Amino acid sequence: MSPILLLELINLGYSTPLKTCFKEFNTRVHKSERIGIIGPNGSGKSTLLKLLLNKLEPSDGTVLKVPNLSIGYLPQNKVIEENKSVFEAASEHIQDVLDDLKKLEEITSSFMQENEVIYEQLLDRLITQDGFSAPSLIDSLLDQFNLLGFKDKTVSHLSGGQRMQLNLVRLLSKKPEILLLDEPTNHLDQINRKILIDFLLNWKGAALIVSHDVDLLNQFSETIWSLEENKITTFKGNYESYQIYKRQENQKILHKLEDLKKQKKKITNNIQDESHRAAQSRKANEGENDRKLKGAMKLKGSATIGKNTKNLNQQKDTILNELSNIRLPGVLKPKFSMISQSKHSLSLSITEGKVGYGKEWILKDLNIQIYQGERTAIRGPNGSGKSTLFKAILQESDVSVEGNWHLPKRHLLGYLDQHYSTLCPQETVMQSIKKIKPMWPDTDVRKHLNDFLFRKNEEISAYTSNLSGGEQARLCLAQIAALSPSLLLLDELTNNLDIEAKEHLIQVLNAYKGTLLVISHDELFLKRIRVLRYLEIGSGTL
Repeated sequence: MSPILLLELINLGYSTPLKTCFKEFNTRVHKSERIGIIGPNGSGKSTLLKLLLNKLEPSDGTVLKVPNLSIGYLPQNKVIEENKSVFEAASEHIQDVLDDLKKLEEITSSFMQENEVIYEQLLDRLITQDGFSAPSLIDSLLDQFNLLGFKDKTVSHLSGGQRMQLNLVRLLSKKPEILLLDEPTNHLDQINRKILIDFLLNWKGAALIVSHDVDLLNQFSETIWSLEENKITTFKGNYESYQIYKRQENQKILHKLEDLKKQKKKITNNIQDESHRAAQSRKANEGENDRKLKGAMKLKGSATIGKNTKNLNQQKDTILNELSNIRLPGVLKPKFSMISQSKHSLSLSITEGKVGYGKEWILKDLNIQIYQGERTAIRGPNGSGKSTLFKAILQESDVSVEGNWHLPKRHLLGYLDQHYSTLCPQETVMQSIKKIKPMWPDTDVRKHLNDFLFRKNEEISAYTSNLSGGEQARLCLAQIAALSPSLLLLDELTNNLDIEAKEHLIQVLNAYKGTLLVISHDELFLKRIRVLRYLEIGSGTL
């Protein structure tokens, strides 16, 4: 039995006056297919989902859907009215069904004969829509996502991660045949993240997920759509298999180029040998006939050499064209000027600490000692106070503290967050480093930026507000390397990073020799930057 077709994309393309996202994309999506959509920030992943939803018109091609296809779409930042109850928000998409149930109940209780026709109409409609199970369906979905206990509370009581789960409940209430999810694990704590992944692994419908979450892509995806260099490439397998395939393809091209260089060297040597023999022949032959014969041989040899050289150059152009279509990830070369300290010296110490706003304490009884060079992660549910603790360590004025706090001086602290708050939109890339190191000559600033892949004049003179998310992350890392802080704090930095930018972050952090304090729900990321110590927030303490 052939799989059930849900979507067909024919020569699909999308362009703006400034860029081409992709073109000539042809594929089909069947029931139960699991597709992971990857690509750098700004490559058009969210745009592709909007094309499938008819929220955008394609520049070229067509999106064909089976009749009455039910699609559940979860955008990155869907806002829910805070004053609604969780149940009201969860059932918003089936409110008409709930209204019909309420009307039916009112008619049944009144026993008025003139309502008999309306009663029959409502009954038929509810049976067709399976409306009698709607309230229990909402309860079941809320329970599945750990939200049933909040059913009668307002949305304002939910954390950011819980609101994302509530948005998922809302779209699942429509019983969609296909899910389109845009970065669904962003901002989720470990508990909610596990709930979401378990749900997706048991989902029976089709699903297309835009994500930079390598763990999710490996567990869930059976097909990868990769948006890169103005095209979409499809690959059967999970993300790890796709990466192996990409490395193998890149190596094939590089080997071709190496072979070509060897061929060119061989031909060049042959040309030199030919020229040497011709020179020797000229000395040995003095007569006119000999000179004519020598000229004919030289002409023939030159034609052969010229033909070989032309063929070689054609091969070279072919290979270089092929290589230019593969963008090999750049490797950062961070350099830190760390002040050498003993591993036994304290970087940070808090005893009997409290932190909050005014006299409203969010965390109490804090007793922490972190030593030089340690890599420590702070974990806890969304809204538990992790970022507030960071604000206290950074000595921000709006946070209240009590107890004994022994912290590095502010200029020895580095801070990076997902919003890149250390960047000034009115400054250029060059100015962002120059303000930190005003004594550096421009040549040193350029060399430093070169290590972070800012190499062209237009890249170095660009305003930070015009940079992509990955470029902004690289520039923040360049600032940190220029400062070389003794203690570096990272607050959910990987939430908005594409996979390549995350690799850059890992490269820099593994070269950093100072003390690291990290807030992150990304367990694979924490493992790769060699975090060995975890501090858990629970019941208002650490």
